[in-house]
Amino acid sequence: MPGPLLSAPVVARNPGAFWGATVYGVSGGTATLNALNATDGRRLWAAPISTFATAPWVVRTQGGLAADPDRVYILITEQNGALLEWRDVLSVRKRTDGTEAWNFTGAVYTSPGSLAIASAPLLVRDLVVFGSGDGHVRAVSAGAGALVWDSALANPIPFPVTFLQTGNALVGDFILAEDDGGRIYGLDVNGTANGDQGIADPPLSTGDLVWSTDLGANTDTVALATPVAAFVAAGSRVVALHPAFGSPIWSQGLPAPVTGNLALAGGALVFGAADGRVRALDTTNGAFLWVRSLGTLEPWLVSTPTRILTGAGTSMVALDPATGDVTWSSTYGSGVAIASVSENATGKGAIYAGMSVPDRVVAFGGSSDLRALDLSLTPIPNPDVFQAAVDATIKNVGDENVSQSFRVWVTDSVAGVPTNLRNTTIPYLKAGDSVTIHIDSWNFSAGIHTLSVVVETLPGDRNPNNNAISNKFFASAGPPKVVTVWSPAFWVALVVVGVAGVGAGWLVAIGQRRREHEAAEVVRSRQEPRA
Repeated sequence: MPGPLLSAPVVARNPGAFWGATVYGVSGGTATLNALNATDGRRLWAAPISTFATAPWVVRTQGGLAADPDRVYILITEQNGALLEWRDVLSVRKRTDGTEAWNFTGAVYTSPGSLAIASAPLLVRDLVVFGSGDGHVRAVSAGAGALVWDSALANPIPFPVTFLQTGNALVGDFILAEDDGGRIYGLDVNGTANGDQGIADPPLSTGDLVWSTDLGANTDTVALATPVAAFVAAGSRVVALHPAFGSPIWSQGLPAPVTGNLALAGGALVFGAADGRVRALDTTNGAFLWVRSLGTLEPWLVSTPTRILTGAGTSMVALDPATGDVTWSSTYGSGVAIASVSENATGKGAIYAGMSVPDRVVAFGGSSDLRALDLSLTPIPNPDVFQAAVDATIKNVGDENVSQSFRVWVTDSVAGVPTNLRNTTIPYLKAGDSVTIHIDSWNFSAGIHTLSVVVETLPGDRNPNNNAISNKFFASAGPPKVVTVWSPAFWVALVVVGVAGVGAGWLVAIGQRRREHEAAEVVRSRQEPRA
C-alpha cells in the first residue's frame, strides 16, 4: 500500500454465480481509496481521494466505508479553500474501475477549526444513512442517491451511525446517532418506530426523532445494537439503553475509557480500554465477567463464534470469550493496526487488517480444531449383564467451520483387542458447535476396558493432538457388580445400587472431567448407610 491503512477494510461479494469479493481500504500518505481482490490481495484499482473534490473545494478528511456488490461508499469532508466553510460529501464509486457512480453533497456549514468527523455510510435495506458535521443524519437511496429523509440534530455527528433492528413490527427499527455533545438519538429509519403501530409514514417523513438520551459525556466509540439493548461507551462507563425508549437498563463504571469498538460474544459485551485491559460485561446486567491484561492495545477487536481477537503491541491475540484466557498469540514485525472480519470463498472467516513496515493489507485465515470433548456412560439397570448408554461429544473449538465430512470412531478395547462400537460420519461442524454420538445400549463383559473416541484428523486442523480421549475401567462380576474407574492417582470403587441385597444394576462414573476429590465424594456418599 502507498501508506498506512486509515480505516477498517470492508468486504463485499461481487455479483455473479461464481464466488468473488472485493476488499476496500483507505491508505494514508496521499489518501487513496484502494480496491483489492479478496482472494489473493491483487490491487484492482486505486483512486486518490483528493480527486473526488471539485475546486475550490478540497478534501480535508475522510470517514469510513461501506460496500455492496456493485459500489463502494465513502464519506469525505471538504473545505472551501481556506475559508471556514465545510461540507460533507457521500462519494459512490463503481466496483469495476473506481470511477464515480454518483455523489450526494450536504449543506455548507461553518466551523472555527478542523473537524474530526469520522462518520461512515451505513447500508440499511435500500438506503445509505450517514451523519454529518452539520448535525444532520440523512438517508439517501442506494441506487441513485435521491434524498429519502433528513433529520436535523443539535450537534455534529462524529461517529458512524448504527442500525438497531428490534424484530418487532409495532416497535419498529431505529438509526442510532451519537453527537459530540454527549447525546445519543434514536431515529425512525422506515417510518414505523414512532408510535405508528406498524403503519409506515408517507415518503420523506421518516427519520423522525423517537428518543434521545443525555449520556453526560461524549461517546468514545460507535454504539452497538441488539434487538434488546443498545450499548454505548461514554467517558469511563458503558451504558445499556432500552431500544424503544432510550432509557438506561444498566450502567457500569470503568477504571479507564474504552478504546476501539464494542463487540458481542455470546452473552458478553467485550471491549478494550486505555489501561491495556480487555473486559467482558454481562449484557443483561453489566456485571464484570472477566478482565484480561494485554499491555498496549490496538483500537480494534473482532469477535468470532469461538474467539475474541485483538492487537496487542506487535501481536495478534486470541481470547476465549467465556473466560478471557489467551488461547493463542502470534507476533509479527509490526502491530496489527486495524482489522475487520468477513467470509472468504469457502465460507470461512478471514480477518483483513493493516500492518506497517512495509505498509500493507494482510488477510489472516483461521483454522478448525476438532476436539474430542467428553466421553460418558449412563448405566442401564440390568441384573444379568453390564449395560450402559454411551455418549461421545465432539466440538469444533477453532475459528473456522469444518465444511467437509469427517469420521468419528467409538471403540472398546479389552486385552489390547479393539471392538468398534460406532463409526459415524459427520457432514460438517460450524465453529463453536458440538455434536454428540449416542449409543442407546452397550452390553459389556467383566474385565478391564478402555473406552475411546477418536476424531478423524483433517488437513489444516489446528491441534490434531486433542482429537482423541479414552477412559479405562474395570468391571467385576461380583456379586455385587462393581465398576472401578481408573484415575491417574488411584482406583475409585463405585458400588452398585442394591435392591434387597441383590444386584439390580450398577453405577459407573468416568473421570475424564471429574477431579479426584469429587470422585472421592461420590464414593463416600455411596458408602453411607441406607435406611
